[in-house]
Order: sequence, then structure tokens, then C-alpha cells
Amino acid sequence: MRFLLEPILSEKAVQDQERGVYCFWAPVTATKNQVRELVEELFGVKVAKVNSMFRWGKVKMNWRQRRSHRRPKRKKFLVFLKEGEKIKELSLKETKK
Repeated sequence: MRFLLEPILSEKAVQDQERGVYCFWAPVTATKNQVRELVEELFGVKVAKVNSMFRWGKVKMNWRQRRSHRRPKRKKFLVFLKEGEKIKELSLKETKK
């Protein structure tokens, strides 16, 4: 099964990248093993472990139609890389001063 991994580039997630921890959003049907294989295949790195968290979609209000709706559910995956490994494509480059 193929699915898309959406990297999370929040301030906290970028700080975690220095420790070798990368955060991704994925569909609810994704499993830890699938994410591990996909990250190793796409970025050519070795994964030490994967943690996952389920996130319910927030309830939002459409004020024009006076109806509430729920955003889609998804999973957040924390991918821990082995010592010395980095994903170059997701690393933010330092700017020269």
C-alpha cells in the first residue's frame, strides 16, 4: 500500500531534527512498519524506531451555512533515525549573515 508522508516543519519539529527525530503526518490506515519502510526507501537512511499518535480532526464551524463539520483524522509519526543519520532533503539550511 502506498501513501503520502507529509513532513511537519513546525518550530518544535525542526529542533527535534537535531536529535535525529523527524515528524510526519500520514493517513489513519498507515502502520509503523509501513512508515519505516517508506522512509528508508525514500531517503536512504536507517530507522531506529517509530512512534505513532492518533489525532482526531477538529470540529470547525462554517458560519455562513451555520453548520459544523469535522476535519479529517490522521496519524502523526515520530521517526527516530540511527546515530549519525540525517535526512538532507528535510533539513533547513542555515542562512549566511
